[in-house]
Amino acid sequence: MEERVVRRVRSVRIVRAPPFGNPEEAIEAAVDVVRRGGVLGYPTETVYGIGGDATSQRVVNRICELKGRDETKPFIILAQSIETVRVLSDNLSRKTHDLMHHFWPGPLTLVMRSTAQFPDGIAGSGGLVAIRVSPDRICRRILEQLDVPLVSTSANPAGCEPAQTAKELAHYFPTDLDLIVDGGDRKSAPPSTVVDVSGTVPLILRRGAIPAAAIRDVAGELDEAQGA
Repeated sequence: MEERVVRRVRSVRIVRAPPFGNPEEAIEAAVDVVRRGGVLGYPTETVYGIGGDATSQRVVNRICELKGRDETKPFIILAQSIETVRVLSDNLSRKTHDLMHHFWPGPLTLVMRSTAQFPDGIAGSGGLVAIRVSPDRICRRILEQLDVPLVSTSANPAGCEPAQTAKELAHYFPTDLDLIVDGGDRKSAPPSTVVDVSGTVPLILRRGAIPAAAIRDVAGELDEAQGA
């Protein structure tokens, strides 16, 4: 009789962060996954995201494949703090410093030239990178224990709505992630406003949670890309 081989499919591991679970266990597990070159699902201040070590080409390629995302479209990355961003990008303008100090942590993504080496999928044309400092306590606790930025992209296959709960995230990626950090339900909110600060005048690339008027109040002169 022919022997049948049954292949067991491993389901994604889920750890619960506050308000439901042990914060130290959840953060420790997430940091371990990132350090080992894995990909995790995690809550942000808006919806759930998926990410990993933003300096690893293998990790970036894997996230592109999971999402079915256009590889020519760079990911946003999360940094621990303004001080971290200063290390990643030198010679920042006064306007850039003003925007960082006024809106971070918060839903403002700044596109700037980086002196650090990032893989394809993170660095765009001319070495530009898109960086944000998130106000979400779980994201920040994870980043506090890492020495690398974290890829930040919404947790959904291309064309689907972003996951707002760990359950929805596990439904999208039942076996493909190394860990999901369950931080409770997230209410969908406008995405971060994206502003290119690599030139003389800040340029809004994407409208979002922070209105143009508020950015103009801080930066002064402001341009807006067509279709932003």
